[in-house]
Amino acid sequence: MPDAWIIILIFIFANPVFVYCFSFLFENEGAASIITRLVYLLLGGIVPLAVQFLEIFPTTVEYGKVLRWFFYIFPIFSLNFGI
Repeated sequence: MPDAWIIILIFIFANPVFVYCFSFLFENEGAASIITRLVYLLLGGIVPLAVQFLEIFPTTVEYGKVLRWFFYIFPIFSLNFGI
């Protein structure tokens, strides 16, 4: 259980930096909010499940490992994959 607290603590400090950097891509607040929520749904809900699914089968394990390291830069993916 202590590992989950470490992951959450890292997420608390990494997430504002990610959102701040991501906000420079948009001029409109409404569009930024909607796109950020969609990205979080994709990277926090769908991608971790897809990576874990790829790691089930022996023929796709390597693809899952590569994708996992590619998506580790996103705080929401790391949080959901870690927990």
